[in-house]
Amino acid sequence: MRLPLACRAHSGFFGIVNSEEAYQNLIRFLFGDVRVDIWLDVEEIRLPPEVEQEARGGKKVSALYQFEVLASPRGKLWYLTRRTAEEDSVACLTHEEWTSAPKKNGQQFLSTVFLSNRARVNKKRRSLSYSLSLGIRVPDYEIENKLWLNKHYEGSYLYRNSIVLELFPPAVKGGKWKVTYGWQDQGFSPANKEIDPKTIRGGKIEISVPFNSTTTPGMRGQLRFVVSGWNPDAVMDDAGNPLDI
Repeated sequence: MRLPLACRAHSGFFGIVNSEEAYQNLIRFLFGDVRVDIWLDVEEIRLPPEVEQEARGGKKVSALYQFEVLASPRGKLWYLTRRTAEEDSVACLTHEEWTSAPKKNGQQFLSTVFLSNRARVNKKRRSLSYSLSLGIRVPDYEIENKLWLNKHYEGSYLYRNSIVLELFPPAVKGGKWKVTYGWQDQGFSPANKEIDPKTIRGGKIEISVPFNSTTTPGMRGQLRFVVSGWNPDAVMDDAGNPLDI
């Protein structure tokens, strides 16, 4: 299993030598209560009209789609996961992979985050919550191995938004999870939209939240969160008793 650690400078509280992010990730990996595997399922990719026209004419079109993700827990000043293009840590999908097998290659694993009841800012509030920022970079389009720069702006995004996800573990063994979310768009928005989680094998639940850039070029798909118990003996109910999730 890949453990998400931070990459920073060599000094200070958030440095690689004494990294707060690496420490907090390790503590949650060893003693956390909830594991969330984060996936992105690509359902549609829209090329620039000029590039699409060339592709329909039989010319070879190449592009590398880069998926950035940053996840931070409620009330903390650091990230549980950080994957950005500048740090060469992004998930990637080539246009050739997408066109050859969109259903298979469109499923992109982004990260795994571990959450801890012990680390809740408000101990009376049962839910676990974090913010996730998703960015999909505009690729460097190539037509017949020649770079297409007609409408290129370095650092642009096909899609960029943040979502706040709040998880309410079941209060009793075998109970139902409650999940709410809220896209942030142009400003802060609380996680007030409830979504019905889907129960899958192994006692896990799956949450799917659609996204769409609504632009051309652009992308449409869904964020998919697979939630499961982690170190279940450590989870406590409201009375302070171990809770099996």
